[in-house]
Amino acid sequence: MAPRSLLRRRRTGAALASLLLPAALLVAAGPAGAVVASCAGTPQDFNGDGFADFAVGEVDGGATHGGKVHVFYGTASGPTFTGSGDAPDDQVFAQGVGGVPGVDAAGDGFGATVTAGDLNDDGCADLAIGAPGNNRRVGSVTVLYGSPGTGLRTTGAQFLSQDSVSAGQARVGEQFGASIAVGDFDDDGVEDLAVGAPFDVVEVPGGTDQGAVAVFYGATTGVGRSTRADVVLDQDDAAVPGAAEDGDAFGYAVAAGDVTGDGVDDLVVGAPGENGSGLVTLLPGSATGVGVTAGTGWSQSTPGVPGASETDDSFGETVTLGDITGDGAPDVLIGAPGENVGRGAVTILLSDGTTHVVGVAGAQAFSQSTAGVDGAAGVADNFGFSIAVADLDWDSFGDVAIGTPGDDIGAVVGAGSVTVLRGSAAGATVGAYGGARISQASVGVAGGPESGDGFGFAVSGAGIRNTGVDDLLIGVPGETLGAVSEAGLTVLLPGRTTGPSGVGSSEIEADRLNVAGGRTYQGHWGYSID
Repeated sequence: MAPRSLLRRRRTGAALASLLLPAALLVAAGPAGAVVASCAGTPQDFNGDGFADFAVGEVDGGATHGGKVHVFYGTASGPTFTGSGDAPDDQVFAQGVGGVPGVDAAGDGFGATVTAGDLNDDGCADLAIGAPGNNRRVGSVTVLYGSPGTGLRTTGAQFLSQDSVSAGQARVGEQFGASIAVGDFDDDGVEDLAVGAPFDVVEVPGGTDQGAVAVFYGATTGVGRSTRADVVLDQDDAAVPGAAEDGDAFGYAVAAGDVTGDGVDDLVVGAPGENGSGLVTLLPGSATGVGVTAGTGWSQSTPGVPGASETDDSFGETVTLGDITGDGAPDVLIGAPGENVGRGAVTILLSDGTTHVVGVAGAQAFSQSTAGVDGAAGVADNFGFSIAVADLDWDSFGDVAIGTPGDDIGAVVGAGSVTVLRGSAAGATVGAYGGARISQASVGVAGGPESGDGFGFAVSGAGIRNTGVDDLLIGVPGETLGAVSEAGLTVLLPGRTTGPSGVGSSEIEADRLNVAGGRTYQGHWGYSID
């Protein structure tokens, strides 16, 4: 692919690459270790050993280029790479292999999105995997369930589409599974699953790319098996602000958390095409579910929100929740990677320290033009394309990692970078290490910047070593490895009290010893991480 083509592909939903090369595939059991009788609810812990695990999407991986997902298990020394010879420590999942539902086919995009959460209330994290290109871009989501000691299994796996909802209807091109979030929207103690279909047609016939979000309520027997009826939400619903219009792409991004301070998780939805500039909608959760209580919309035209709504800002293309201020409540982070001719920006809406309600008071905005932020804003940098919140320095405040996958590093076009803002009681800050830019030109980061690498295409934070400080995972899906063009990789930056840096970083990719699968030409490992 040409430089920046990965960015363009995600934004337009264009057909996935079809050039095929063979690759080995293994669906392995989880790692052997101490006997674990039950899971304790540690976030992202698939096997109950107390260490966070993580999944990496290789969206075009495999013999058919249908996509694969690699799962790595946390240990005190980091991800599992303790096997010998050809025995892999990771698990690899693909549709139609080893009990995974579906059929592996070119263009499915299996692994375009990966999200962990406990969807059956057994204390073990489960994994939801989006394949928005499946079946002529109708799209699907596969749910794999975690288990004590063993980790993720294909036994009991579920395959979901909009046809899985009684009120829904799967349509060609809607890309169900393009976004996924997990939260307890009806306060019953079991997490639920929200799935975006941003190119769905709500007003039939004649509409295009209006968008919708399906919500599957969780139960101890699995997602979508609650006595509460699953729902499909769109902007023509009474509780949803706005109206379904062509190009809105409602559901392009989804996130979940309690941002209204009532103890019930809420649903936050990005519609980056709304009015040509973008909108983020808050839909409150309640004892009767989400989409019942009237929602609130935020845009750059909302008083108190920094900036101004402009065509192609894509405000809401990325939405992430995380506690930056350390008050125990999530803040809302909104990416507008199209801002200022693709230079990009991130808006942060902070929770009130007393009520824990998120609002526009004290709202912040950052870009590479912000004083103290390293780098220089350039056309098509796409600052804010990906966002993660994690405590990377062990100070109890969530730090903000912002992906800028189109960033030029020196003369290298589209190599990509990640900016880290430091969390504080007042919000995100620059200074100290806050505002630092990390790239493959940074000291300690293996490799070197290359045109089209897309470093920062995906970012995620997790307590892989269970030390109290989170580690930072960075996707580089355009990375060429050896003779394999755009094989992709993931960079792991260990958290440290002095803040993240390239020192001690490691690369995780398909040709590393004890990693299963082998590199795939244009496999795009690192397209998604959670």
